[in-house]
Amino acid sequence: QARAEKFQKELQDKGYDAYLETHALPEHGLIHRVRIRGYMSLVDARAEMERLHKEEGLDSIALPMEPNLP
Repeated sequence: QARAEKFQKELQDKGYDAYLETHALPEHGLIHRVRIRGYMSLVDARAEMERLHKEEGLDSIALPMEPNLP
């Protein structure tokens, strides 16, 4: 969790609207995901995802926003 929180803060410091999600998986226990929101479309999110991969070396996936997320 500490790693995820540190990564979230690094992204926020760079101006991203990053937040943390925690999930319990039966076979792995708790996992912590750092997500970035605020894109107008999935196309915009995917373009940013590619930029993050090229410039920051980050592997990520782009997902449509779920209506019940914060």
